[in-house]
Amino acid sequence: SECEALAVQQAALLRYHNSACVFPLATLRQTLTSALAAWPTSAPLWSIYIQVENRYHSAGRARRFFHSVTRDNRSVVPRLFAIVAEQQRKQLVDAAQRSCCHDAALPLLPENGLSNRICGLFESAIATEMGSHCPLLWRMYMYFLVSEGKVDKATGIFYKALQNIPWAKGLYMDAVKLFPEHLQEFVDLMTEKELRLRLPLEELDILLED
Repeated sequence: SECEALAVQQAALLRYHNSACVFPLATLRQTLTSALAAWPTSAPLWSIYIQVENRYHSAGRARRFFHSVTRDNRSVVPRLFAIVAEQQRKQLVDAAQRSCCHDAALPLLPENGLSNRICGLFESAIATEMGSHCPLLWRMYMYFLVSEGKVDKATGIFYKALQNIPWAKGLYMDAVKLFPEHLQEFVDLMTEKELRLRLPLEELDILLED
């Protein structure tokens, strides 16, 4: 809507002022939370929100706000951004830990259990009606688990996703990349679901080897 577009422009302008000069953070936060209360499915607003909160390392504040929004809203959008916010925070913490010696002070306080928190958010999201039918959510979950070295669990999530979104071709393509040892099985599944494979299996094998 036009009102939503104006709210996004206002938030972006205030964020610019906040980063470029002395500007009250409270004003920016109030603008964002008020706008998101009105348009909780606005991806541009959520994007600005997590940029602001992650910049100031306001994990507790952001978590409380995400919880208040998702509690009263069935949309998958705020749940996706809650996950993205935690993943970005984990990247910051991991990078800080890698760059510092063990006896040096970390620029960020390390947070235990971030991986478990992210998995919990994924599980809560896929348990909702809209979340269970969102291909992006399942694909993000698979990639996250693989990045954590939990390949077996990621494979299980793939098969669980198939029960909800068997038509999502991107899901199979991700599975081929993440679990190439099961290539023939995935191709058979796609054939069973009448999903077209544009490349011959032999060419796909060569691409995976590259």
